[in-house]
This record gives sequence, structure tokens and C-alpha cells, in this order.
Amino acid sequence: MVASRCEDLWDDLFPCRPTRRLSSPEPGKNHAIVPAEFEAWWRLVLKAQGDDAASAAPSVLATTIPSSDRMSDAYEESTSERQSVQPLTIAEAKAALAQTFGVDAGQN
Repeated sequence: MVASRCEDLWDDLFPCRPTRRLSSPEPGKNHAIVPAEFEAWWRLVLKAQGDDAASAAPSVLATTIPSSDRMSDAYEESTSERQSVQPLTIAEAKAALAQTFGVDAGQN
């Protein structure tokens, strides 16, 4: 049952399934993505979405996955954005939720 639900989720998220396994089959390393397999599958995704550049791109990984430097920059930007946002009080959060769901803010 879990496997079929996972397959359904995959089909809802992506326009195609990989033809081969994307991660290492080695015990203890099955969380590690095999770059060549991921790239082959990602090209299929782009092609299924009608992206003509999918076949012309020199490396899908190089163009779609941020480098560690770019990821670090993005993390720093998101951290500074979060620091500038003031947290809500419990009363403010309850009022916002009540308004969103159309209920009385006094209800628990």
C-alpha cells in the first residue's frame, strides 16, 4: 500500500519516471544520488515538459542545481530575511488563523 501511494505521489509530482534507479544500490549508500542517472532522468523530465534545451544543454546538473557557493548565498539571504520578520504573538496567530478559517478567535 505504501509503495503504491509513493508511486502515485511520484506521478503527481513529475511528468515521467526514471528508467533506472537514481540512487546507489549499495547498502548504506542508497541515499546517494548517482549524478549520471539523475541527469539522464532530468533530461527526460525537461523533454516531457517540452523544453527544447533539454537535448542541447551541456550538463543539466550544472545548469539546474546550485553550486555549494550559490546555496550558501541563498541560505544567508533567507536567514537575513527571516531575521527581519517579527514573530507573531499567540493572540496575533490565533486571530490570523480565525480569520483564515472563518471562525471566532475565542474558540480553542
